[in-house]
Amino acid sequence: MVKLLVMAMATLVSCSPDAPPPPVAPPSPSSSPSMAMTERPARPAVDLIKFDPPAAWVKEEPANNMRKAQYKIPDKEKKGGDAQLAVFYFGNRNDMLNDNLKRWATQMGHSDPKTEVIQGTCKVHLVDLKGTYTGDSEQGPQENQRMLAAVVESEDGPWYFKITGPADTVGPWKDDVVKMLKSAGAAAKKE
Repeated sequence: MVKLLVMAMATLVSCSPDAPPPPVAPPSPSSSPSMAMTERPARPAVDLIKFDPPAAWVKEEPANNMRKAQYKIPDKEKKGGDAQLAVFYFGNRNDMLNDNLKRWATQMGHSDPKTEVIQGTCKVHLVDLKGTYTGDSEQGPQENQRMLAAVVESEDGPWYFKITGPADTVGPWKDDVVKMLKSAGAAAKKE
């Protein structure tokens, strides 16, 4: 018992905010590659896909590093508040396409999203969902919401466009969103 108490006290002292952290040994050059942590592939800049959002949308600084772009979508009819567009890119991986659409549908209380395929510059998969949005942990469940979620299959891989907000705000923008998505595609390569 005394031995446990001494060990606990030593641990507390070594973990106090004023104590320097214990030294960390540098990785051994002979470490097994399978034991090394794999790094995420670098995500390209948002200019790999070109899209023209409506002029009334306001470009914002992305809320987190997963987002490649973010826009505030104003409430045209001043009924429900602003909505938001977030654009994501996870590399040239088509295996996540259906999983992301299903996950987003679940955030709206739907289990099986009905996907509309639109042919534009690229192939676009669009889901239009209404319900209670549960994808924002800070605000909690939000009733009477609408989500337009799309995957644009660009030559550089799929780009994910997720618009969420009050149903009265998102609805009037749907035609503009479809027009934007149909024109979305690879930007000119920089020399």
